[in-house]
Amino acid sequence: MPTYEVKAPDGTVFDVTAPEGADQGAVLDYAKAQFAQMAAAKRKADADAYAGEDVRGMGKTMRFLGGAKHAWDRGALGLKGLVTDLTEEDKAQLRQGEAFRQEADTAAKLGDFAGDVAMTAAPVAKGMQALRATGRALQAVRGAGAVGAVAANPLVAAGGAGAAVGAATAPQDRARGAIGGAVGGALGEGVGRVLTRTLGGPAARTVTPEARQMMDEGVRVPFWKAVDSPFIRKYGESARAMPFVGTLMKGQEAAAMRDYNKTLVRQANPPVPVLNEAGDIVRWEAKPVTRVGQEGMRELNENFGKAYDALYRGRTIPVDDTFAREMDLIAQQTDAYLPGISAEVQGVMRRANDTLRAGTESTKAVSPILDASGKPMVTEQLGHAGVSSQNVKRALDEVNESITSAWRKGDEEKARALELVRDAISDLRLRGLPPQVQSMLKPVNEAYANYKLLQRASGSMGAVRNEGIVTPLQMTNAVKANDRTLGKSATTQGIARGQQEAQRAQRVLGSELPEVGPGTAEKLALMTGLAGMGWMAPTAAAGSLLLTRPGQRVMLGGYGWQQSLRDNPQRLADILRSAGVAAGN
Repeated sequence: MPTYEVKAPDGTVFDVTAPEGADQGAVLDYAKAQFAQMAAAKRKADADAYAGEDVRGMGKTMRFLGGAKHAWDRGALGLKGLVTDLTEEDKAQLRQGEAFRQEADTAAKLGDFAGDVAMTAAPVAKGMQALRATGRALQAVRGAGAVGAVAANPLVAAGGAGAAVGAATAPQDRARGAIGGAVGGALGEGVGRVLTRTLGGPAARTVTPEARQMMDEGVRVPFWKAVDSPFIRKYGESARAMPFVGTLMKGQEAAAMRDYNKTLVRQANPPVPVLNEAGDIVRWEAKPVTRVGQEGMRELNENFGKAYDALYRGRTIPVDDTFAREMDLIAQQTDAYLPGISAEVQGVMRRANDTLRAGTESTKAVSPILDASGKPMVTEQLGHAGVSSQNVKRALDEVNESITSAWRKGDEEKARALELVRDAISDLRLRGLPPQVQSMLKPVNEAYANYKLLQRASGSMGAVRNEGIVTPLQMTNAVKANDRTLGKSATTQGIARGQQEAQRAQRVLGSELPEVGPGTAEKLALMTGLAGMGWMAPTAAAGSLLLTRPGQRVMLGGYGWQQSLRDNPQRLADILRSAGVAAGN
C-alpha cells in the first residue's frame, strides 16, 4: 500500500499507509484510527532519544534528573531564542525533552518543576528588587509618583518580574509564558507573605523579648503571660478566677513553671564520664536529667558523684611547695596588715591544713621485742606527701563554712582573707590532676555552682511543700542568700550568679506555682475540643489554639521551624513566587 504524509492536530507529521487509490478523506479517516498509537510510539521514540536509553528502564532518580535537565534546556533555548532563531536541532531537543517529561511520568514532571523553580528563583527575585527600586525612585519624581507607587508594590513587582522571566524561558509560547509568569509570580508573592505571617505565629510579633528568650530555652510560656499587652495580661488574671477556664490556665502556668525548673536542672547538670575497663576516662557526655524537683536533685547529685569520682579516683594530690608558699604568704599578710583577725584566720588555716594531711603523717609502732638495752623496739612508718581528694573536699567545706560565717557577721576583711585560703586549696587540687584531666574540671565546677544555687532554692519551705519545684522568687532569694559580697553588693548591682535569669523568669511567669491536679488541664482541654465539635467547630478551633499548650505554641511561634520563617521572612515568598512562575509557565 502507498504511504501518505498526514499532519496531526498538534502539528506532528506522520507517514500513513492507506489502500491504493484512497482519496484524502479516506486517508484521514484511516489515519485517525492510528493517530493515538502512532503518537504514543513517536513520543516513546523521542523520549528514548532524549534519554539515550529506554525510558521505561530508568530509575526514579534518573527520571527526576532528566526532567530537571529538560527545564534547564527549555530555559536556555528560550533565552537563545530572544537573540536568534532556534535551529531545527534546538526544536527537536525541545520536542524530545517534552516527550521525555510525559513518558517518564511523575518523577520527570517533578524534576521539571523543581528545575524550573531553581532556574527562575534568582532572576525573579532580582527582577522584583529592580522593579521596586525603580518604583521608589519614580515616587520622588514629580508627576510619576502614582506610577512609582504601583511599581513599588510587591505584588505588582513580583508579577512584572514573573512575566519577564516566564516569557524569556518559554520559547514555544512566550505570550502564554508571560501571562502565566505574571499570575504565578504575584500569586506566589501574596500567598508567601500571608503564610509567613500565619505559619510564623499569628501573635509572634506581640511576644516580649524576655518571654521569647525563655521560649527559646524550652519554656512554653502561656499566651497571656508572653504577649506585650496589658489588656491581655489583665484579662488573663481575671479569667484565672473562673471555675472552668481558670483551671485550664492554672494548669498551663504550672506546666510552664516545671519547664522553667527543667532549664535550671539542665544548667546544673555536669558532664558524665564514660570509662573503659581500666577505669580511664574515654570521653565525657551529657546524661540528661529528665525529672525536676527532689527527684531531679537526686539525679544531679549522682551525676556529680560520678564526675568527681572519675576525676580523682585512685589519685592522690601532692602538697607541693607552691601551696606551702601561698599559705605562708597569707599568714604573713594577715600578721602585717590585719593583726586583729590574724589569729582567727591562721586558726582556720591550721584546721584546713590538718584536714588535708590527715592520714599522711608518719606513724610509730612499739614492738613487744626488746632491743639489746632491754627497751621495746620502735619502728616508724613514714607518711606520704599526697592527700586524698576526700580530704581536699573536706578542707574546702570547712573553709567555706568559715567564709559564710564571716560574711553573715559582716566581717569582710576576714571573709576576703579566707577566700584566699580557699583559692589556694582549689588551685592545689587543680594542679594535682594530669594536664589532660584539668580541662575537664571547669565545666563540672561551673555546673556545680549552679547546682548549689538550685539546691538552696529547693530547700526553702515553699519549695519543699511542692516536692522541690522552685519558683523564680525562690531562686531570687537563693541568689541573694548565696551572695557573699559586702552588703550584698553583687545582688544590688544585679550581677550575682543566676540573678538576671531568675528576675527575668519572675517578670514573665510570676512568683506563684498554681496548685492543679495532675492531668486536670489536659482533660478539660480535651472536653472543650469535643464539646465544640460539630455545632461549634470554630469555637473548638479557637479553644485548641488558646487553651492547649501546642495551640498556644503555634500562635506564639514557639517552634523552631517558625523561628526560621521569622528569621527569613522572604524565603517562603521567594519559593512560592518562583513556583508560581514555573507553574504558570
